[in-house]
Amino acid sequence: MKGKRLAAAAAILFLLSACGQKTDEYDALAVFSAEPSNRSDYLTNASDVFLWDKLGLGGVTVTAGEATEQTVDKEHWLTVRAELSGEETMLYLQKDPQGEWRLDLAASFGVNPLPLSEWGSEQGFFTARVTALLGGELPEPYQEHAATHYPVEIRDYTGEGTLTAVFTRESSDGEALHRLLSDGGAHRVLLRLRELPAETETPLWRVTQYVAEGWFNEEVELRGQNTALLEAVRQGRTERVEALLTPQNVHVTDENGDGLLFLALREHHDEIAELLIRMGVSGQNDNIYWHDMRHLLDFEREDVLTLTGKIRKGGGNAGCTAESLEHYLVQRSNNSALMIFLSAFEPQGALSMAESRALAERYGLELETPANLLDVAVLEGSAQTAETLLMDGFRATELLKEKLRLEPTSFSDQMLAVLGKQNYFGVMDEVLEDYGAFRKSYLEVASDEVEEFHEQYNRFLDAAVAGEQTEAYAIMDSGLLSAIEQQLAAVQKVERPGTEAIGALWDLMFRYADMMDTAGYYYKRTAYSTYAVFRRYNLSRFQNRLERGEELRNRFLTEFETYERLYRNTL
Repeated sequence: MKGKRLAAAAAILFLLSACGQKTDEYDALAVFSAEPSNRSDYLTNASDVFLWDKLGLGGVTVTAGEATEQTVDKEHWLTVRAELSGEETMLYLQKDPQGEWRLDLAASFGVNPLPLSEWGSEQGFFTARVTALLGGELPEPYQEHAATHYPVEIRDYTGEGTLTAVFTRESSDGEALHRLLSDGGAHRVLLRLRELPAETETPLWRVTQYVAEGWFNEEVELRGQNTALLEAVRQGRTERVEALLTPQNVHVTDENGDGLLFLALREHHDEIAELLIRMGVSGQNDNIYWHDMRHLLDFEREDVLTLTGKIRKGGGNAGCTAESLEHYLVQRSNNSALMIFLSAFEPQGALSMAESRALAERYGLELETPANLLDVAVLEGSAQTAETLLMDGFRATELLKEKLRLEPTSFSDQMLAVLGKQNYFGVMDEVLEDYGAFRKSYLEVASDEVEEFHEQYNRFLDAAVAGEQTEAYAIMDSGLLSAIEQQLAAVQKVERPGTEAIGALWDLMFRYADMMDTAGYYYKRTAYSTYAVFRRYNLSRFQNRLERGEELRNRFLTEFETYERLYRNTL
């Protein structure tokens, strides 16, 4: 019987030997009737041999129809309409460097191309190219979660048989899949699934990731074209992108679910990003890491953690791992790309509570309130990006306002200049008013003593740094020691401010004066010591306290100068 089928195929196809004869025809009979040891000679990827029997390709009847040759990014492809044992299919062949046509199983039959009947043999996660249709009966374990979980009917590449899988709409890719399927039609998609352990006759499957749409469309069905387009965008080859790009494949994604726009923006290929936007690319991105797990069941959450953990462990490029494209760009201070994005799309302003809590922790605040992208820019220290967001309409959250109230000097001068254009969102009026009162008291009460101390102390430091120890100690003995002791008494006359921010400045002033005073105490004990060991001990304590006092003094002066600039801006 097998011989008759092969004879029928031979009557339809031109036959070639496997000895390297050059022609534009392809010997389909030879590859489908090849012995197992010879099959790799006919495949673009020899490692695909293991799929041969699983696909049921050994000894099938082959009827070839129309063939179309085309070149995609310098790769030559032959598309052949065919019947395999009566089933219509499309074969994709690629010409190797020697001019031989090789069958590409991945392009012809999909990723992990097993019929539904064999899916259960796959352990763990399973990626399949399928036709999906919203509907079907929600399996028993999910029926009490019908508000967040949806059934979807899946049909494999053979067109035979269906199964019902479940997906969670509350995740980012689940929402995208629901949006796609909600028109009631069948869509060809690439999904990552996992079989769920269940004590039922019918296996239960869950969609763990909606990878991509349109992998069955004729315009993008060639794997090589998608690969070439992704690579051209990564490399910034504008002319190649223009040649490969169509309205249908503008939505193609890589293995992480990242789209072309992300790749262009990440690599700073602004011209390509603008081209993609004109072609209708979406501002959404469905990276596999964007799972909001609040609505997942326990075993679903475990699946997600297992999947992402495997990818991270494998050292692969995780792509856009932030909550949104704009979040990713702000996180990396990619301001030019952010401006392109904001000019075309409405940004996702507020961040999730999980991310907000993480940002609050970075601020050093215990505040349970939503953060936004402006907080990300501020914490990354990108004043330019913060200004772009403010120009686009972003405003300060309670997190940022609270940080300004408590620690305005923790921001860089550039960031304060940007925030100052917004009048610091009206939250610094009380702080700066309090600073004005502190400043007046500090200058009036401690002015003479402080000025004398700073002048002598700077002379002492210059001599010490120059290695002139005798002169340094002469300065200490001739008046600096007295100034150090007077410093603490002077700053204690300054009224303690009422706000927490300026109160912290007062504390810093008092701490450095107290540390200096302690240093003076050990210096005097050095002079009184009669034993060398005691002199060395007190001298080391003097130097230690002096260094710590100097560090506190410099911090005070830096913050004081910052408040001075802020204060002058309000006058």
